Amino acid sequence: MNNIEQGIVNVELTPGPKGDKGDAGPQGEQGPAGKDGVVTQEQYDAIIARLDALEGGTA
Repeated sequence: MNNIEQGIVNVELTPGPKGDKGDAGPQGEQGPAGKDGVVTQEQYDAIIARLDALEGGTA
């Protein structure tokens, strides 16, 4: 075995082609619900203005 190891001076490793991607695993369980949000009047007004603009109104 020593003779073989002494005869090897330089070995270049080149990566081969990538294989096909496997199937996705099963979906995990749903996480806990988050806290209820609070929308201020200012945020509400901004949301309504954006919706109006999307529907062709003026913001």
